[in-house]
Amino acid sequence: MKGEKWDAYSPFLENPDISLTVKWMKTELYRSLTFEDYWSNVPIQLTGNLPLEIKPFDQNLIIEIFDEDGLSADDNMAVINFKPLDFKNKSEAFLKSQNGQATVKLGLQWFYE
Repeated sequence: MKGEKWDAYSPFLENPDISLTVKWMKTELYRSLTFEDYWSNVPIQLTGNLPLEIKPFDQNLIIEIFDEDGLSADDNMAVINFKPLDFKNKSEAFLKSQNGQATVKLGLQWFYE
């Protein structure tokens, strides 16, 4: 995503202000903090409001990565669709966006009741 002019209203800043959401259908399950002026290929460690209990785990979830803009609508930079059940009993999952520009590594723990 480096080199994109994500910050259109900040002409001297070319790096996005990254935030991430996890949604089930239209319900937002998680929203990360914003990481200002993100440099491409540097991993971001999400910690706020985690761990996240995911229910339902047998249906598709959507991870969306945005460039937050103060003056205009946020830019959707990447979308990842995944079903947690596809990673049953695994401790991590590597997910790639549909446009191939973003990768997310999820740490997973499975609890059965």
